[in-house]
Amino acid sequence: RAKQEDLGELYPQEYPEDDVTCFLASGGAAMDLVKVKRLHDATEDPIEQTDWLEIYKPYDRERRYVIGCDVAEGVRKDYSVASVFDLKSREQVALMRSNTWKPIEFARQIEKLAEMFWAGGRPWPVIAVERNNHGHAVLQHLEDTAGYPNLYEHSDSKVGWRTDSVTRPIMINAFIDSVENETVKLNSRDTLEECLTLVDNKGKIEAEEGNHDDCVMATAIAIQCIIQESASLLDDIDLRQAILL
Repeated sequence: RAKQEDLGELYPQEYPEDDVTCFLASGGAAMDLVKVKRLHDATEDPIEQTDWLEIYKPYDRERRYVIGCDVAEGVRKDYSVASVFDLKSREQVALMRSNTWKPIEFARQIEKLAEMFWAGGRPWPVIAVERNNHGHAVLQHLEDTAGYPNLYEHSDSKVGWRTDSVTRPIMINAFIDSVENETVKLNSRDTLEECLTLVDNKGKIEAEEGNHDDCVMATAIAIQCIIQESASLLDDIDLRQAILL
């Protein structure tokens, strides 16, 4: 107790007491670990949960939703993740995560997830799938086989989020700023635990060796959707006001 009083906020970093706090001692951290740990400890249990899906807030037909998706191969290494956000409140309302689904199965599960956050007469959630690597198969299924009506289009007018040397730093920096400044609310403990193991590796922010950043990437894509969709809604409002004038 004397050491706790002496060190204050540095105490959990110097003397970790659990498997989450221990990451506060990591070197080269990309985020404010004390703040992330505080956000992690403040999370509540999901209102619904399965082996692969956590729901934190019930569906509200008056709300619009976005879904950011990071695709893995499905061979028990990296995870395929879909992170769902309320567009207006910028709160994470669900997270789907599996390391065994092949891309086509993941695409089918994304369809089911989108249906959970849609009701007749309301806009379908915007689905933004990272199109690099295995993402192409997911997008092909959603676009051609399922005919999903609201896929995100990148600035090059092709469906899917393109991660490259230009867009990756932008999306990761926006993710970090949004979490640390609490302009978005993360409810997924898995996502926040990945934040604890993000490191700056010679200028590239990524998961520390032996850890994952799939939830971070899916959520970062969702946040980019929120930013762009919010700007689009403002443009529409301005246009309607101009017409009325």
